[in-house]
Amino acid sequence: MGVSGFPTVVLRANENLSLLSAGFRKFEDLKPHLDQWLKSDPVTDKAAETDPL
Repeated sequence: MGVSGFPTVVLRANENLSLLSAGFRKFEDLKPHLDQWLKSDPVTDKAAETDPL
């Protein structure tokens, strides 16, 4: 996986992994990306791979 920052937040849906954050970020900055990921269908939707931060 190559995690190189701390803390790192990785989201998993089935066998799909998405990097949400590598390194410290305030929750307020992460929440829109987390909400986007939660609303998407990770099996059929490319949006599940969250926008790069």
